[in-house]
Amino acid sequence: MSINPNPDNLKCLLLNARSLKSVNSQRNKLVEFQSLVSLQNIKLACVTETWLNPTVQNNEILSGEQFNIYRKDRRDGYGGIMLAVDVSMRSKRMKNLELASIVHNEIMVIELKPQRQSKIAIVVTYRPPDDVSNEYIDNFRNVLKNVENSRYKNICVMGDLNLPNFDWTTGVPVNNLNRGNDFYEVFQEHSLVQLVREPTHVNGNTLDLVLCNFPNSFNSITVEEDAFSSDHYPIEFNIRVKIKPIKAVQANVFDF
Repeated sequence: MSINPNPDNLKCLLLNARSLKSVNSQRNKLVEFQSLVSLQNIKLACVTETWLNPTVQNNEILSGEQFNIYRKDRRDGYGGIMLAVDVSMRSKRMKNLELASIVHNEIMVIELKPQRQSKIAIVVTYRPPDDVSNEYIDNFRNVLKNVENSRYKNICVMGDLNLPNFDWTTGVPVNNLNRGNDFYEVFQEHSLVQLVREPTHVNGNTLDLVLCNFPNSFNSITVEEDAFSSDHYPIEFNIRVKIKPIKAVQANVFDF
């Protein structure tokens, strides 16, 4: 039996978790995340604000038999980004395209290599709401230049850029709050189209974004309110790519 019911769709999740390891008497966020991935048959999960540190092992997050996990934890224990990719999709981190900066640089590049299709560069990023520095803009722009210079035909940026001041029906900033004009220029330079149209935050802003230069390959983009304990809503969507079917493995959904 195949664990991928549609080998032409890569089911994706984008989530600002506000800590994957948070546990209290009402909820366990890591268990919520594992359940969401399992029940929705997610094959690629992008998480921002993981709040992880080296004491948390990858196989505690998701099974190493099912997922390759790429992380960039922040030294202060906050922020942080992660991409989990199902083993049926060939993937690798491209550190040579990233920058060495320690600050203003929560940016990571992972290559996906679908069957008999052009490879895809996934750029995962998180920009804190108070980071209006030139350094982040420059780092973001330079990483995208590195990706484009490496001849990736298909580029997708996923993450939380904290840009509440955009009209995403037009893709144009309504003002320059949070450096909106600078980001607009970068998006235009790389022909990036933003696909999420609904609010992704409890305050009504669209902060969690999926930007790409091959939008016709994306479908079924939905924002799932009340699906995870965060002030951000999970976003689910499909990327139309060829995936190698693999045999089912036992998936454990933990209930503490």
